[in-house]
Amino acid sequence: MRQCFRLPGEPPVEPFEDRRQHVRLRRQFRLTITPSRLSGEEDGETENLSQGGALVSTPAYSHFEQKDQVTINLFLPPEMTGQKDILVLTGPAIVKRVDNKTQRLALQFSKEQRTFRVAQPDSFSPASCQPE
Repeated sequence: MRQCFRLPGEPPVEPFEDRRQHVRLRRQFRLTITPSRLSGEEDGETENLSQGGALVSTPAYSHFEQKDQVTINLFLPPEMTGQKDILVLTGPAIVKRVDNKTQRLALQFSKEQRTFRVAQPDSFSPASCQPE
């Protein structure tokens, strides 16, 4: 049995059976997703996040297909990282599932998130870096 990581002040989550290798953080972070087979990036938001993947809600869910290779840019706010500014992590992922009913994508990172490249925030448009 595994418990979901929770932030101080959040209500406890009941233990649940989970076959995942990594603990999930149920927190919303902005991200962009760029499919390798299409041009342009799409905006999204994490529903939960771990070292191995993320569940992402995006209005552009229909642009993606299972097994698509994508690049994500994950925008982490200063209160999460201890940095002065937003930290942008960039890395590869594969779309494992497209859920048309909930407009979500299940992404599996091609390498663990902790090995993602730290991108320069100034390489993104100001709108992309702003928290909602």
